[in-house]
Amino acid sequence: ICPCCSDEVRAYCGLIKVYHWKHVSLKECDPWFEGETEWHRNWKNNFDSTCQEILKIDHLTGERHIADIYLPHKDLVIEFQHSPIQVAEITAREKYYKKMIWVVDLSKFITNILIHKNFNKTYLQIVYSSQSNHPDYFLMNWKFRHKRWEASKSPMFFDIGDDYVYQNIEFIALVN
Repeated sequence: ICPCCSDEVRAYCGLIKVYHWKHVSLKECDPWFEGETEWHRNWKNNFDSTCQEILKIDHLTGERHIADIYLPHKDLVIEFQHSPIQVAEITAREKYYKKMIWVVDLSKFITNILIHKNFNKTYLQIVYSSQSNHPDYFLMNWKFRHKRWEASKSPMFFDIGDDYVYQNIEFIALVN
């Protein structure tokens, strides 16, 4: 039974696609639903399974959405974003979940990203290493960056495919 809409679902356990549940009627009950990539699953699997794919219900409106990660002890939603997303959906998710953070996959844009490590510590990015308990500050220049993320009001973390997670502190507009 689907936790979002209570319709019947079926397990798919093939050799090519990852195991997953699918509505028998082939409907998608959550308009924010996206196919799940390996990147997405790997991020979710850093959290206990009891925190993954959690149904969040607005009891005033009846609206229902499934959060990638929900940490009840912090009342915090974590959304992992691999595919393109519209500004309206960024805004809608932040309004709905209220207290949330984004983890955005930028690994496919790595050729457009330059990390500057030697500069004054007042710029754009803060990075946390899995091997260090203290933050280091770096300037990240993202050529052709997706301006849609400027609409986000929630904290954003970027995964560029290395051993770090970069927290966006501020977008700086460069003037020619």
